[in-house]
Amino acid sequence: MKSNILYILFIGILIYSCSGEKTPSTPPNPYIQAGSEITADAFTSMAREVKAKVEEGGTLKALRYCNVNAYKITDSLARKHNVRLRRSSLKYRNPYNVPTEVEDSLLRAWEQTIVDGGMPEAVVEENDREAYYYEPIYVNAFCLQCHGKVGQDIEPQIFNDILAIYNHDLAIGYVE
Repeated sequence: MKSNILYILFIGILIYSCSGEKTPSTPPNPYIQAGSEITADAFTSMAREVKAKVEEGGTLKALRYCNVNAYKITDSLARKHNVRLRRSSLKYRNPYNVPTEVEDSLLRAWEQTIVDGGMPEAVVEENDREAYYYEPIYVNAFCLQCHGKVGQDIEPQIFNDILAIYNHDLAIGYVE
């Protein structure tokens, strides 16, 4: 009789596990969805503005626009969503975007994930008072005209203009 009970129990578990119903062991983190939505809004807003400036007057106009307005856009989105919002990178353009120690560690881990053939995932860190959401932003072909490889994606004159505005620029050499 014992073997029949084990057999039936095993079938029950197998049927339950194949039913397509997934019961997470921990509830989903609400900051993941909110952070993802805010990040998408920020990326879309910035890309829309930059694209409009490129269409109006080329890459140089977009570059100058970003220099003056990127923080205004970020700040307005932060107010809209009632969050603190910032962009950072190991290869930053503006010194205000230098990664914090935590961001630096996370960015390096994401780089290693890519080297290892994986895809970096969003990260949430919480304490008693705050939650921090980190999400990688991927460079696309449009971004490469200012963030790609000089002479290949970035025209030499545009690169000179980048250096005139950001004399310690590191935000080049990205690939799609």
